[in-house]
Amino acid sequence: MLKLGEILVREGFCTREDVEQALQMQDEGDSRRLGEILLDLKKITLEQLERALAIQWTTGRDVGISR
Repeated sequence: MLKLGEILVREGFCTREDVEQALQMQDEGDSRRLGEILLDLKKITLEQLERALAIQWTTGRDVGISR
C-alpha cells in the first residue's frame, strides 16, 4: 500500500529525505499532517500535494500518513 510520502517521492515532488524530516517532526510532537509540514517547509507545492492525494484516492489507497 502506497503512503502519501511514497507517492510524493515517486512522483518526484520531494526527496525521501524531505519526507523523513517531516516524519521526524511528527515523531517529535508536531501534530500537523505530513502534507502540511512539507508545504510549510516549502518542499512541495499545494498543487503537488493535491495531485499526490488524488493519486492516492483514485488508486483506492488509504489517505493516512502512517509509516
